[in-house]
Amino acid sequence: MSLLMSAPRVVAAKASYLQKRDSLIGAVDSHELLSADSTHGLLPSSLSRDSTLPQLTYVDESRCIGCRYCAEIARSTFRMEAEFGAARVFQQSGDTADVIAEAIDCCPVDCIHAVSFNELEVLERHRRGLLAGGGMAAAQGAGKLAARAEGRDTANWRSPLRDGVSTDRSRL
Repeated sequence: MSLLMSAPRVVAAKASYLQKRDSLIGAVDSHELLSADSTHGLLPSSLSRDSTLPQLTYVDESRCIGCRYCAEIARSTFRMEAEFGAARVFQQSGDTADVIAEAIDCCPVDCIHAVSFNELEVLERHRRGLLAGGGMAAAQGAGKLAARAEGRDTANWRSPLRDGVSTDRSRL
């Protein structure tokens, strides 16, 4: 009997979450939105629950040139970040896999990468730290232009992953 009584609570919690979900898009990192979706039983059916599979999308914003191609093609997945003009994934699997693949293929600087949920979490937390500490401004500013002009490249997008990524498959 308790299962039957808890079902309305589950439905009510899901409905409450759906009402506020749109306000979360762009306000929280995409891995946080995905975790909340999963908690509320709203994980996109195209995604596996294996959090080690490279099935999600990450933009290396320090390499992004702001061409807008990805945001124009996959409008429910990518948006242009207002402060620095770089693309960012605001909602994982917002578009079909084919549309996201087309957006990735159109990137002229190959700064969009397939990552696992565990990697995405590390990368987005690293980005948040760069934003808070001013590191993103340095990566996007004159230093980026000077490095390219001198033939130097910006830091490898995978460098935040060197400290270790969870191998737990059940985090999603």
